[in-house]
Amino acid sequence: MAEIKIKNKKYRIGNFPDTEKYLSEQHSAGLEFLRYEKAKLFQMHGYFVFKKCEAQECIYKFDYQDKIDDENAYFELFKDCDWDYAGKYDLFHVFRKPKSENKNNDIFSDNKSKSEMCKKVLASRTTVTLLIFLFLMVYLLFFNDIFNYGDTLNFYYISTLLLNFIFCIFMITLAIYSIFNLQNILDLERIIKKYQNPLDFDKNK
Repeated sequence: MAEIKIKNKKYRIGNFPDTEKYLSEQHSAGLEFLRYEKAKLFQMHGYFVFKKCEAQECIYKFDYQDKIDDENAYFELFKDCDWDYAGKYDLFHVFRKPKSENKNNDIFSDNKSKSEMCKKVLASRTTVTLLIFLFLMVYLLFFNDIFNYGDTLNFYYISTLLLNFIFCIFMITLAIYSIFNLQNILDLERIIKKYQNPLDFDKNK
């Protein structure tokens, strides 16, 4: 039975090229990516699960699809290009293959394709963040109502206060999540700019 290794490594979705590089480095060190365990409640990030393997230079690449009509055809397309499906990392499908000096080591043919994929991820993250902010605004508009029950401390007032306190904790958690999400959005916009204008990006580094 293969030895399992768990590594608690923090990477943002918006920094997915760094995560690709990290998984490639681990494979070169003899650790093959198995899966990514998402963060549980009150955890800031998840962790990577590896199994020991023969050390080999292996390229890992991510792809994002918001909807796949035919999964068999989707994975077969990559298989025909010598890419093996390795599992999922958060929003991404993870593919890998041994590094080759004579073949393309990227799943995308050009920077435009890379940029389009990043735009899809950006759209999903932006939608989530906007919904969270909308939810926060609605909550804040009605928050003051819990103090309009006069001076009498009755059961209804106390129970309402308690429920609002719990809900407030929940909203703070959402707010923190949205802040991290905003960082992902900024990272993705930077990557898109890099792919669209690689020469300008190099000059401004």
